[in-house]
Amino acid sequence: MSTRDEEVPPEPDRLTVIPGFALPEEDSSPADPEITPTDVPPESIIPDGGWGWVVTFSAFMINIVLIGIHNCFSLVYVDLIKQFEGSLSKTAWIGSIAFGCILIFAPLSGVLSNRHGCRKVTLFGILISAVFLFASSFATSIESLYITYGFGFGFGTSLAYMQGAVMVTRYFSSKRALASGICLAGSSLGTLVIAPIYNTLGVNYGWRVALRVLSGVICFTFACAATYRPLTDPNSVPKSTQERIQTSPARGFVM
Repeated sequence: MSTRDEEVPPEPDRLTVIPGFALPEEDSSPADPEITPTDVPPESIIPDGGWGWVVTFSAFMINIVLIGIHNCFSLVYVDLIKQFEGSLSKTAWIGSIAFGCILIFAPLSGVLSNRHGCRKVTLFGILISAVFLFASSFATSIESLYITYGFGFGFGTSLAYMQGAVMVTRYFSSKRALASGICLAGSSLGTLVIAPIYNTLGVNYGWRVALRVLSGVICFTFACAATYRPLTDPNSVPKSTQERIQTSPARGFVM
């Protein structure tokens, strides 16, 4: 039989190397593991309920008190006209400044929240609101109310009000719209709650006593702000004392 009839085994595939081009080296590293839901950092998982409803109720109550007092300025306005006998427009600026400061200071509220946390900023805002509303009851002129009621009370309300909206969005995902609606509903309900209280106190004891009592009511919302618990990673390892010292702003004072 002729050798031409013998079967010739196929030659292995050969790669043609083109001058100037290098072939990629084989990657010997193991393939990336598939990402599973358990690999997602716990801090990125939104509870969507649970303690979030406590936070929502707290934000709701804070809005009832703080925004409710702002919404009732028309009652305070009438008493201030009688007390100081100023022009209508000049007296109206007190409430306008207070309302404007709520959103004017919103960017600053966000910066403070990122730096110090929502709970601390809310507590500070409630304290500022209560102090300046109490100080407004001792005002001797409309100009002084621009500072105490307008800028002071408005700034404190901005700090406390904005944090409630932030906390609700952090605790909810699919139910975020419902939780946000409950939180914001306190702003309108506060008008129905605070107006009769101020009217009763104002008629019987005067507007100064009414503001002092309302400043005391604001202090009760400290308990609400205390529920603004930040979300933490349950699997995180607590920092050692040395690590806390290294990351502390006061580390320069530690010997």
